[in-house]
Amino acid sequence: MKDRDSKHRRVRIALILFSISGLMALLSLYLPSARAQSLDGFWQSDAYGLLVEIRGANLNTYQTTSISCLPWWTAKRSDGDGKKSEVVFERGDTPIRLTSGSALDTLLMRDGVSVSSVSLRRISARPDNCSDKLANTPQNNYAVFWQTFSEQFALFPLYGADWAAVDRKYRPQVTASTTPEELFGVLREMILPFHNAHTNINAQPINRLYIGYKPVSEIGLKLQPPNSLSIKEFIDLSTQLAQRTRDIIEPKYSEGKLRSYCNDVIYFGMLRNSIGYLRILGFEGYAKDGGFEQGMISLEAALDDIFKDAKQMNGLVIDVRINPGGADPFCLAVASRLTGAKYLAYSKVTRDNLSGPLRFTEPQPVWVDVSTRPGYRGKIVLLIGPETISGGETFAMALMGRKPQVTSVGENTQGVFSDIFARRLPNGWTFGLPNELFLTETGKSFDGAGVAPDIRAPVFPKVDLEGGRDSALEKALEALGKR
Repeated sequence: MKDRDSKHRRVRIALILFSISGLMALLSLYLPSARAQSLDGFWQSDAYGLLVEIRGANLNTYQTTSISCLPWWTAKRSDGDGKKSEVVFERGDTPIRLTSGSALDTLLMRDGVSVSSVSLRRISARPDNCSDKLANTPQNNYAVFWQTFSEQFALFPLYGADWAAVDRKYRPQVTASTTPEELFGVLREMILPFHNAHTNINAQPINRLYIGYKPVSEIGLKLQPPNSLSIKEFIDLSTQLAQRTRDIIEPKYSEGKLRSYCNDVIYFGMLRNSIGYLRILGFEGYAKDGGFEQGMISLEAALDDIFKDAKQMNGLVIDVRINPGGADPFCLAVASRLTGAKYLAYSKVTRDNLSGPLRFTEPQPVWVDVSTRPGYRGKIVLLIGPETISGGETFAMALMGRKPQVTSVGENTQGVFSDIFARRLPNGWTFGLPNELFLTETGKSFDGAGVAPDIRAPVFPKVDLEGGRDSALEKALEALGKR
């Protein structure tokens, strides 16, 4: 489940649909200073289906396919941080940084929450399909949805999907008289077989939401019926599960109540035998204003406090069993507190062709750096499960290269890693799909299957919830030798 969003845990799932986590660094030519260049004009992305138009202090983006060109987000030129090697625009409170590409008339674009960049190349004029506004008809909405998947979805081989056959089946069902509810049903059925939590449809005007969870957990099972859940019901499910499990952990395993940090998204406490317990319910929403920069300040301050007495710990349990994801820089910031040596977290590639056998961009490596601030270098067990999603899963990947090795306990994660490639239909609905792969050093992807635990243990089974027990946490303590 390419665009992705940052938000408070209670709104993360709703906002996840609007995110465009696929946008990143961009801008400046081969001359020493990007500010010395005239950036005015049109820039086309490699991969991502993005058109960027710059006119003076204004930056406008458009979502493109071979049949459509729809306005997306805008940004305003700012003074930035004074670096002469970049030009900075601001999209709300998110900086959009433009730096030089590797050749003349190329740029790199990175947004504030991304760990990779989008390559842009100058083009001479606005593409022909951007000349006319696309009418809001059921047929056009269907066409843009199908075409976007056809040109951007990175996982057709994984699912063995024949997308042309899907089109032959469903396109005749959409006519000028198709109602919004009927259209939603058709679009949902088209992508339902993927069971991919980074595929989604958010039809706010009719209060319908589809997120393609695997039917392997309580939340996943409740998302399967055609009428699905409302947005509020979906958010409430995750919130209730977090509270139910905390009510078990605090009295039975923790030495007192867990301390809350970062807008109640992060919790920390000590378990028996001086084992630290770090619970991360998301990788975003750390600041009340929701901003990335303030969120990072809040996270770093929390980690300073959590690890100030790390030498007294006999081990550390990190719990991301309920974690719908967020911004990868937050994941990396946590990982940087846990290592004494820099190592590769993963590499990212993005689908980069519109038809035929899939091709991808060159890998962009993402590293875990060593933080000079308080941290922990000892034994760690990571708790994972099917509600470990997106950023929660890239966090698990980011710990794989850590020494000493991190032991994982629980069940397979959800199996979605790409930033959500967020798009909009002519009728205003938004939808998302994965257009990237996250790869290990050996080129392995965990999409679909998810990250498998080293030690299997049931994650919040009904018998545990009813009996006030956390058997997976007990396994984690056994793995640390401190049960």
